[in-house]
Amino acid sequence: MKTHTHGIYKNLDGDTVFNSQAATLIFMCGIAFKLSAAPQMLSEEFGSSAFWVFLCYSLIDSALCLLVLLFSKRNGDALLTATNNALYRTICLVIAVFLTAKGVFHFCYCTSYLTHELFEGLEPSLIYLLFLLPIVYLGAKGIRSISRSAEILFAVVFLMLALNLVFLNTKMDFSRVLPVLSKEPSEIAVGFPRYGIWMCDWLPFAFIRIKNKKLPYITVSVAGTFVLINLIMLLGVAIYGDALKTVTDLLIRIAGFNQLSRDIGRTEWGNLLLVITTSIMSLAFSYFGAITACKRATKTSLPAKIVYPVSIILAIMLVPSSQIVTDFAVQRCGYVLFGIAICLPILLHITLIAERRRYPSVQKLLDEEYSAQGRKNTSGDGSMLSGFKQNESTTSTV
Repeated sequence: MKTHTHGIYKNLDGDTVFNSQAATLIFMCGIAFKLSAAPQMLSEEFGSSAFWVFLCYSLIDSALCLLVLLFSKRNGDALLTATNNALYRTICLVIAVFLTAKGVFHFCYCTSYLTHELFEGLEPSLIYLLFLLPIVYLGAKGIRSISRSAEILFAVVFLMLALNLVFLNTKMDFSRVLPVLSKEPSEIAVGFPRYGIWMCDWLPFAFIRIKNKKLPYITVSVAGTFVLINLIMLLGVAIYGDALKTVTDLLIRIAGFNQLSRDIGRTEWGNLLLVITTSIMSLAFSYFGAITACKRATKTSLPAKIVYPVSIILAIMLVPSSQIVTDFAVQRCGYVLFGIAICLPILLHITLIAERRRYPSVQKLLDEEYSAQGRKNTSGDGSMLSGFKQNESTTSTV
């Protein structure tokens, strides 16, 4: 499909998006779950140190996000797929399992909140079904459908958040974020990694090619997203103090202090729409990532297409309460998720560096963004790298 931009037509492959679309996905995934359960759980665990722990998580997660985006920018997936790297296939298999596990935990938390806090009288199975269908549909359709949906919804989501913050009207005490170390540093260090469920939501970007526009959309989005989520966390601590541990969803409850509610009624329902929308986008993105990773690892995406939704359904059917799944995710399993989230982006770069040294001429065959050669050649990465592999078998230079 050809897309018109900057006065020329660009050929977009199936897993290629513009950086403006990638930026909206970063924003959606950044606020989807980090501002739902995280503030309440961290406040219960760390008291007044919750904001500082959240800030540390943000710094680590932003670094992981930049590593994944750098891997994408360097066409790591194209190279490692073309050379059929065995270690990369193994890493992709781990990524598929990791994203599936995160999908199960996030889905169970979100549906648990909807069924127990908001819609107690409704049949839970109806909520599960209606919530799962758009996730599976968007994830199976591919990244372009997800990114376009995120791009369309971004303006609404951002406007709702902006209105909540601009018209926030309540008593705030910012001294509640002190002392920084309300618990012993050793206790914080031991409990800190348990919440790895919220790390590395941007991992599927490793399999996506990003076409650049002139403006630095991704840089602005990464910086803006982390500033925004930490600002909302700071306001949450300033408003609630130690009572933040009783707040089930900060992103929804903060709307209760909106000055607009005096004129147009309660505004929490607007934020409920925001939470549901961003959650669907984030889960569909992780579903796409699991499908693509499985395809890289096993040459077929069918196992992930089946296992991801089936795992969610089984977790709902076999576990008495979805909250049990969420509690399990922040116990010992949380340490595992934290370790995997840290290791995967690093391993991707190590594998890429080793492969680029093994095939130093491959970079010349990768499609360069907005280069004259890239505009003339519309055959895509696959055919170009296929030619590289054939030539490599007969000569050491391209």
